[in-house]
Amino acid sequence: QTMKNRVINGDMRIDQRFGGAANNNINGPQYVIDRWVNWGTGAAKLRYQQNNTNGPGSTATQSATGFINYFGANVVSSVAVGSTDYYQLDHIIEGYNIADLNWGTANASPITLSFWSYSSIAGTLGGVVQNGPQTRSYVFSYNITTANTWQYQTITIPGDTTGSWWSNNNIGMYVLYNLGTGSTYLGSPNSWGSTTYFAPTGSVQVVNNANGSFYLTGVQLEKGTQATSFDWRHYGYELSLCQRYYCKTYNQGTNPGATTTSGFIAAIPSSTSFYEWIGMKWPVVMRTTPLITIYSPTTGAAGYIRNYSTTADVACVVPTASDNNFMGLNFNPTVGNLYFAHVVASAELNTQN
Repeated sequence: QTMKNRVINGDMRIDQRFGGAANNNINGPQYVIDRWVNWGTGAAKLRYQQNNTNGPGSTATQSATGFINYFGANVVSSVAVGSTDYYQLDHIIEGYNIADLNWGTANASPITLSFWSYSSIAGTLGGVVQNGPQTRSYVFSYNITTANTWQYQTITIPGDTTGSWWSNNNIGMYVLYNLGTGSTYLGSPNSWGSTTYFAPTGSVQVVNNANGSFYLTGVQLEKGTQATSFDWRHYGYELSLCQRYYCKTYNQGTNPGATTTSGFIAAIPSSTSFYEWIGMKWPVVMRTTPLITIYSPTTGAAGYIRNYSTTADVACVVPTASDNNFMGLNFNPTVGNLYFAHVVASAELNTQN
């Protein structure tokens, strides 16, 4: 069966933004590894990382779960969670990828969510599945019986027969994992409702605990009532699925804004003022017209293209004529000089970083 898993990068192996580096100064919402976004009401409270250096390690994870990579968070500064606070790991699914579920109709199909989780705190954990407008919520819970141990979880969720569920390139579905939620957003699990909830009442608050941690891998969301084996996909294919939402001209192991010896774009202008169509096409057609950031390869400065002939950065403007398939650049060049730049394009759902 093709694409039975509606989650992209559920095995946490694609990390185009940070290449496995730790991030603890994030003020969400912000995507960390591909297709996974942190959400929280306080900045710099959690340290996010692929294959966290404070975590169980890739070898131990693979032995326990079969997955080399995982993603998760460590508490940097413990939080007394207020009534309207929330801290989450989220996966947002495009509407096209859940259209066949027929949610919002009498023919709504059930889904099964399965994953491996690891928590420093035993007890009840949970999260929520929501529609794009966040007007329909299904709170789910699961139990961590032993702290600091990988455990496999399966949760079957009935299809929602009401509410607005988008089936286009907008937000089709949120899948949220709770790390800490205040009383305003806590609700009873295992039923659909119109109140915005993020976690089950009585669930563990990871962010309340100094050195608390939560890790996740092997996330699969599939149609039906049975959890099946993980939908392994070729690396190149999984990367292309991620590039619909975020792509870059840097090597996969090089983070945006890094200094490099050369860039992707080359231009030798024949006039002093021009609108430069350079044939820069995205690797795949993106979800929508992306937010584009240009970087100087030499200095890593955002908003600049590098003049290699004069060894200087030149301010560069991304034109509004760019679309979800290609882009052009606009800058004031010197005739005969050589220019390079790196490009990052983001067409993420809900947040553009």
